[in-house]
Amino acid sequence: MNTVLPFETEYSFLVKQHAAAYKKSVLHIGQNGFCENRRTGHHVEHPYILPLDKAEMNLLPGVSMPSELSGDSDKLNSYYNFLNSSQMMCVNFFQLMTSDRIRQMILIRELELAVPRLKYVNRKLGRSTIKTHLFEYVPVPQENTHFDYFIELENGVHIYFEIKYSESCFGGPTKLSSEPEKYEKKWNDFYAPALKDWNYIPENRKSRRVLTKEDIFAHYQLWRNISFLKTGTDFFICLYPEKNTCIGTEFTDTLKRSSFCRRKSSEQFALSKSNIRGITWDDFTENCWIRALIKSSANELHSPFVCADFRLLADSLLQFQEKYLELENHDSTVCIK
Repeated sequence: MNTVLPFETEYSFLVKQHAAAYKKSVLHIGQNGFCENRRTGHHVEHPYILPLDKAEMNLLPGVSMPSELSGDSDKLNSYYNFLNSSQMMCVNFFQLMTSDRIRQMILIRELELAVPRLKYVNRKLGRSTIKTHLFEYVPVPQENTHFDYFIELENGVHIYFEIKYSESCFGGPTKLSSEPEKYEKKWNDFYAPALKDWNYIPENRKSRRVLTKEDIFAHYQLWRNISFLKTGTDFFICLYPEKNTCIGTEFTDTLKRSSFCRRKSSEQFALSKSNIRGITWDDFTENCWIRALIKSSANELHSPFVCADFRLLADSLLQFQEKYLELENHDSTVCIK
């Protein structure tokens, strides 16, 4: 019998159930993969995991593993054969959208529509083409934060991405109790100086106060990512499914409780909360400019008025949605335990 486990959300359960059905009906793979139970050390079989020898099937057609995650790279998550892997979700989307200059332009256009402040800055600076794009980007090796994806534009704009799929929350400091000195040093060396201009209203208070160490560690991954925004040309974007209300609520509530105290600066663009944005995967893929263009001009992917690469990209986005977002199409009879 399929039941939601005590430690997982209903959305996480539905994603696993959908992934198991997708493996069977779309990938035509009946064999299951295994993962290690951290508590017992035993390897447990699950139908939402691909066998290791078929892990490449976690990539959508036309998508290749990026070089920074290939070979002996330690940046590739050990769960890369899990169909509910947010890292592979990130790879599938951004590899599709950055494979050539035209697709990169479409991606930046979509980001500008979703983040008005980015559009404003790019119009002022010009040269909004992609200079560098990387998976698992580490801005400061000593601090060791990994951003799921990173884009640097020719005009100097930096866009940092956090990618969420079925996670129930933004991760906390996993070794805070066993290594308190490590996090105390990070607080003193990195987070306190970087976040000194932020105020916050904790849940048990009504007035704002300076952001504290306790506030940051309560939503550690989120604040740690925000701490890397230094100027008005730095942006942080979190992409998450609309139905993952746990992530959406934590993101919006944390930002709603915070405020940024602007300081006088000689810089052309001042950092503000407008540089931080949560975007649902559903909106970002469904409202994609290329899909909207095709729908309005053709109503079908095979219209002679739509060029072949546009049709290919639109079809790939449909496959992305089918794999990750269309949970209502899963087969509820598939047992995921």
